[in-house]
This record gives sequence, structure tokens and C-alpha cells, in this order.
Amino acid sequence: MITRIETENFKGIGSRQVIDLKPVTLLFGPNSAGKSSIIHALLYAREVFERRNLNADRTLGGGAFVDLGGFRSFVHGRDLSRPVRLRFSLDLKNIGLPWFEVSPEGPTEGPIPVLNFSHRVLAASIEIEIAWSDKLKSPYCSICAVELNGQPFATIHADPEVPSVELTSLEVDHPILDPVYKHGEGPPSDEDIEPREWVDRIFRDRDDLGFPLEIVGQEEALPASDRALRFPFRRSHPRRSHPEQGSVWEDVVVELGWEPSLLSTLLTQLIVGPTERLREALSSFRYLGPLREPPPRNYEPPRSPDPSRWPSGLAAWDLLSRDAKLVEEASIWLSDEKRLDAGYGLRLFEYKELPIESPAFVRIGSTPDIDDLDMLKEEVVSLDTKRRLVLTAPTLDVLPSDVGVGISQLVPVIGLALDPETGMAAIEQPELHLHPRLQAEMGDLFIEKSREGKRLFLLETHSEHLLLRLLRRIRETGEGELPRDSFPCLTPDRIAVFYVETSDGQTKVQNLRVDETGEFIDRWPRGFFEERAKELF
Repeated sequence: MITRIETENFKGIGSRQVIDLKPVTLLFGPNSAGKSSIIHALLYAREVFERRNLNADRTLGGGAFVDLGGFRSFVHGRDLSRPVRLRFSLDLKNIGLPWFEVSPEGPTEGPIPVLNFSHRVLAASIEIEIAWSDKLKSPYCSICAVELNGQPFATIHADPEVPSVELTSLEVDHPILDPVYKHGEGPPSDEDIEPREWVDRIFRDRDDLGFPLEIVGQEEALPASDRALRFPFRRSHPRRSHPEQGSVWEDVVVELGWEPSLLSTLLTQLIVGPTERLREALSSFRYLGPLREPPPRNYEPPRSPDPSRWPSGLAAWDLLSRDAKLVEEASIWLSDEKRLDAGYGLRLFEYKELPIESPAFVRIGSTPDIDDLDMLKEEVVSLDTKRRLVLTAPTLDVLPSDVGVGISQLVPVIGLALDPETGMAAIEQPELHLHPRLQAEMGDLFIEKSREGKRLFLLETHSEHLLLRLLRRIRETGEGELPRDSFPCLTPDRIAVFYVETSDGQTKVQNLRVDETGEFIDRWPRGFFEERAKELF
């Protein structure tokens, strides 16, 4: 799970802004203050890590709703001398790092130890820098830095002018390297500890190893997620395209024989592994835009899921139209008097279409004999069964296009909250077109669904009613007044409130802390919710 986002020189964000994410994270602030820029940074990061698209305009996660316009448009101030910097922190306690296998190069003496650091890495941070290249006439990833368990581990630099990609720093004294464990399942036992003589021989007893170290077959600082790091183990000159010959690294490789593959495996897991976990987290990121589109009257969901349909909300209708169990859960949330109580439920209506020119349809209008009935049954059975998602009311079923706009805006929010494939859900204005009571009730939806698995909600909102419900649940939880069998509990550590505003032409983000009584510790900037008091008093 992504636990922190840091953004610099992206759109309205100039100096670095930090968002510490909680299961329910809310972004408040004036219009055009930069709240959407935080969400757009996530959409851009997904393009970078999943599709290597550094010059993004339209994005996979933003669909037709988000057009970044390319690097020239989204770099802060449209100043090409500024690099865009994105940093993400990950909680890896339950998943660790992926495994990478690097084949040995040449003959080996004895078995090669298998290294697995997965159980050692509990947290990681990845920072990338995207800069403009006048030579390439396009952006490139100039820096990729990795931290493990809160301490710097390695940094890769790329320079398209030379060109070169080099490992410029490696913390060989990092605690993650001591001890080294064999590859295995579960926590390591005493017999799993590998002698680390090879690590000591490469690193510990040598103070003459030099950096930078060339990385072979890589064009940018961001490593490919499906490819191992490969090194010639020669020290590179910072401004020369050809590595120096006869370096200490080369001497070490000759001395150790088979260790190059082992070292490549180690560095691949600890450098590429975290970037792969970030790519996976970003691929489960879903964005729901501020204007949800109701499905048309003749709506049929696509056969395959399309993530670009989430911003418009249509992907939620697609999801529900394919999953009867999910429809049942969504219907409870929508209709139950202890939940949203919106006056409607949901159900999947199944049907078959029989063309009027078909022989079976013609025989329906006549008096069929036994043979006709068999033929009719056979033809009907052969027809595809279709599904239509309908809203159920006390007296009749209706299509989404037949009800008020509020319900059509609410159903996609419910669908996204229930989607089992979503890790982080960013929703702009979840309260759009909703009655104040429903805005408040949505708070319980976000609280409850954020407690399941690794789901996280990033809500860009102006709703005082939604916030008041969250604060109420914190107060009730702290005072022991919450009926736990009916409402989800909420503690201050599971919610984050940020106020976003523009100052001196730049977007600034301020964290507003909440205590166990549901009161703000930090003063609300510029009296955002004091507007009510002004109007009343």
C-alpha cells in the first residue's frame, strides 16, 4: 500500500508537498487550489511506472477526463529547466519484495547461494526525477533513488548527453544486508543464515571500490520491472561513454568467479523489487471523476474491463453488470435503512432477445405442434443470456436514466468502494448532487470499506456533512458510544485531512490533525467551515 506521496514541480505544485495517506484521506480547499493536481500526479506516476510514458497527455487511469498535455504543459511554470520529482513510500509488511532470478555467467564452482530479502523489507520509498532533454527533445528519467526500511540504499543516474546509466551510490553498510537469508517461505531459521563471506569480500574489506558503476542495457534511471540489473563491474567515468579498464570492480569479478550473478540478483531484488511493488500499487489505483455519466438506455457493458471508463463512472456499472454477488452488496448499501437508505435497490435483470424474423418468433403467433415447441426451445436456449442492471423501487423497476441525477452519481461511488481489484480509490466530489443526509451516510461507506484489505480512499471534497460524519464516528469510538454491531469504528490514526490552497502562485498543502474527541488540533485555515457561522450569526 502507498503510504505517502511527495510531489515537486508538477502543475501548480512548485516546492515539495507531502501527503501522508491514511485509509480515509480528504482534500479540502478552494476551487483551483491544486487538489486535483495531487490526483493527477498519481495518474502520471501510473503512466511512468506502468507504461513508461513520461510525456503523458491522456492517461490510462484518467480516460477522457484528464489531459495532462505533455511534459511542457504539466511541469511547474512550464519551465523546462525544472525536473518533476515524485516520491512514494510503501508499506510492504505483508508482501515483501518480488523474486528475481539472474542466471550465472560462465562456469561455476559449487552451488550458487539463493538470496531472498523479501522478509527483511518492511517499507520502501522510491523517488524519481523526470527532466527535459534538449538532445532528445523529450523528458527522461534522470534519477531513481530507493530507500529500504527508512534508510537510503541506492541511487541510479542517467545522462542522455553522454549517454550513460550508472549506479552512483550504494549503501553497503545498510542493515538489510546483514544477515543474508536463503530463499524460503516464512521467517528464516538459524540454518537459513548464509555465510556472508562473498559480501565481505566484495564490499566490507575494500575501501577502494569506486562509483559510479555502469548498468548495461538500460536507457533511463528507472529500471524495467521485468528485467534484471546487469553490470560489467567496471567503474565508469562520470562524463565518458566508455568505462575505465582494469578497475577494482573488474578485479573483484575475476577474483570471485561466479559472484557477479549473485550480486546482480541481490541488487535487482533490492532496487528493482521496490519499483515493481510500486507499479503494482499504481495499477490498482482507480480514479472517479467529478461528473459521473449515467449508462444510456440501451447500455451493454464491454466484454472486457476497461480501466479508462472509471473516470466517467461507467466502469462501475460495467463491474456491477458482471457480478451478481457485488450487485447484492451494493443494493444493501444503497437501500438499507441502516445504510444509505436512498429509496432504491439494485438487481440484475436477465433476458434473451428473439429476433422477430426468426422462425421461432413466427411460430409463437401460431398454434405450435410438438415439433415446433422443441424447435422453439432449442432456438431460445441457443440465444445469449444478457444482463441489465436496474434500480428497484417499491412499486417497479426502472433504468438509471429514469431516475434523478443524484442516484446516478451515487451508484459509481458505491461500485468503486466495493471493487475488490481497487487498492487506492481517488474520488472527486463524491457528494455531487446528493442530499446532505446522503453525504453524511457516505462516510460510513468509506470507513467500513477502508477496513477491508488494503483499500484506501483519497477524497477531493467540499462536503462539510461528510467530514462531520467522520468526526462523529471518531468521537463515538473514543467515548465508547458506538454500537459496533451497526456502525464502523474510526480512530484518528485512520483519517487524514489536508487543506490545499494557493500561496504566492504555488499550491501548498497543510495537514489538519484530529484528536480522539473528533476535534481538530490544528486551526482550520481561512475559516473554511466558518462560513456557516457567518451566515447564521
